[in-house]
Amino acid sequence: SPQSLKSAAVIMPVVIEVLMGRHFFVEPPNCYVTFTYGGRDYNTETHENATSPQWPDSKHELAYDGQAISIDFAIMHRGKDDVKIASVTVKWDLFLPGLRKVQDYLVTPLVPGVKDTAAIRVAATLQPGFVPKGPGRPEGPRR
Repeated sequence: SPQSLKSAAVIMPVVIEVLMGRHFFVEPPNCYVTFTYGGRDYNTETHENATSPQWPDSKHELAYDGQAISIDFAIMHRGKDDVKIASVTVKWDLFLPGLRKVQDYLVTPLVPGVKDTAAIRVAATLQPGFVPKGPGRPEGPRR
């Protein structure tokens, strides 16, 4: 039934990974990405390559209720004052459990130097079979 599908989706987190950027061409030292979801702020580490930064360890687990997800990503340049240099809104309508969607998203440049080919690579994965441990739940696979 649709109701049981929806309740099952509530306990499956979606993992958002901001992997890399390209064609920012701003002065070093660093670029990072920030976004807000469900009232919480998330951000990547800074990366010293301001042209094509890499964020290999940027994994963020978000609650997923089966509805479409829309996230505004801001690409920031760290300096004396942090400056928003580009942005992009990414919308995912549907996730299939275990399927990792990886895509480059062109960003809107907000400062000179950021090329119109600038993009960030984002991966989104719905974690399959995640069940919170609770009292009375047997360990191991269900039979």
